[in-house]
Amino acid sequence: MTNLRPSPAPASARRRGRPPGKRDAHERREQLLDAAIRIIGQHGLAAATTRAIAEQAGMTQAMLHYSFPGKQALLNAVLERVHASTRTALQAATQDAPNLDAALQALMREYWRHVCADRLLQKVQYELTLAALRPGGDAELARRQYQGYVAMLHSVLAECAPAETSQVSLQCLAGTAVALMDGLILQLLAGEDEDAVQARLQAGLSMLRHQWTEGH
Repeated sequence: MTNLRPSPAPASARRRGRPPGKRDAHERREQLLDAAIRIIGQHGLAAATTRAIAEQAGMTQAMLHYSFPGKQALLNAVLERVHASTRTALQAATQDAPNLDAALQALMREYWRHVCADRLLQKVQYELTLAALRPGGDAELARRQYQGYVAMLHSVLAECAPAETSQVSLQCLAGTAVALMDGLILQLLAGEDEDAVQARLQAGLSMLRHQWTEGH
């Protein structure tokens, strides 16, 4: 009987076409980050093995390790993805703010909109934080995470504040805003009514603004 199965293409033919380049490497990294976020957000950090992440992304473990030297490097990149998306949203929200008070209001509104738009990212953030704080975890990762958020808000607010504004005071304001959002995000993820949580956000924002005005 004649064998109708096509013969494998020669190696030289298989190599033809667009060679892998920087764009391919970038796309591969983004696919792996997407896969890690899905697994962590839906099943928890314990389920996010390199094998599971690679399979979710349709890759081999070898391809994963080509993009990231280890699991910790991948988790750090996930955290930076979360930070980058938040940073972009907040900077755009306060771009045309005429003063610090307007910037604070715009910043908190956009922060909340960003949270509600992708709750999976928020779950991933908390998974990484809690895992880092457990025995044997990377406590430095948790510290960098919160330092990053406070620094991000501080930077955005400083762009709208008068030159003579105390940077220490701005740092305190940014840290307090992060703490407020942290609690509200946990309430939202725990199943609290979104409208009720948003009302608490408005109340918290009013208190922040009043405290800042009284102190300055």
